[in-house]
Amino acid sequence: MDIGLISDTRLPTLPEGGHGLGRMAWDIIEGLTERGHTVTLYAGNYSQAPEGVALVKAGDEKDNAQAILDNPQHDAYIDLSHYHELSQLAPDMPVLNWIADIECRYFPPNAIVGGDWGAAQLPSARRVPLGIDVDRYPFVSKSEPYALYVARLHRLKGPDIAFEVAKRAGVQLVVMGSNIGGYEIPGEVAYLGPVDNNRAFNSWLCTAKVLLGTSRAEAGGRVILEAAACGVPTVCLDWTGQKDHVEHGVSGFVVRDPAEMVDALKDVALLDRARVRSWVKETHDRSTMVTALMGCVDDVVGGARW
Repeated sequence: MDIGLISDTRLPTLPEGGHGLGRMAWDIIEGLTERGHTVTLYAGNYSQAPEGVALVKAGDEKDNAQAILDNPQHDAYIDLSHYHELSQLAPDMPVLNWIADIECRYFPPNAIVGGDWGAAQLPSARRVPLGIDVDRYPFVSKSEPYALYVARLHRLKGPDIAFEVAKRAGVQLVVMGSNIGGYEIPGEVAYLGPVDNNRAFNSWLCTAKVLLGTSRAEAGGRVILEAAACGVPTVCLDWTGQKDHVEHGVSGFVVRDPAEMVDALKDVALLDRARVRSWVKETHDRSTMVTALMGCVDDVVGGARW
């Protein structure tokens, strides 16, 4: 099948670094091409694509949507973008829309979500389990004594909660992400800025003691699975879809508020990092995701709408 995959344009789509939606796009493309499908990636400026995959780059989602409408050459489209411009402009096209966050105020047809939280927000959506290529991430059995925050510094992502929790727990905090919210970084926080270098991203991710999931509005949380692949547990709040990617007491802890998060940081050393990695391999493998995704694509191509 010939498939157009639409990624987010606000940051480059890269195999590592960049942003979670871009890394998700990369994994889906590799999974599709391994099964013999032809894929064109529509992404933002400075993006990359896997070898042999056509790449169309534009400054924003509307430009990519218009490029597709000007030359509708594919059998189907998978849209991972934030605003789902293509379905807004042409709702009858065979487009599968993965709702990976809540920033879009337009609820597109043929929506899919990655977990229970997303399904509660959009009951008409089908579920496709988010998956990653676990073998891409290095496992490190011994951690360094720091907590990690990986996300844009924006109120919805909760960097202020991460600052507070780390300070109260007496834990060194390392932060990776663009400071689009203009936060004043506390002096005790190691702020790395946006990390697009693949080696640096994996280096900081795989040696962390724990990943902090502090988002106030998140439908998923791919970086949680990436951390788990490295053996790194996550402590997250139960407010959002991040909790769908943590098995409490196995791959991390799901807590009700920042105070419980502080307490949970004391217990992450009790978790088996090798078990954390095997858990993500068992439950969130890329092959499982691509199989479920293509089942939905086949339905859309066959004329199904939901």
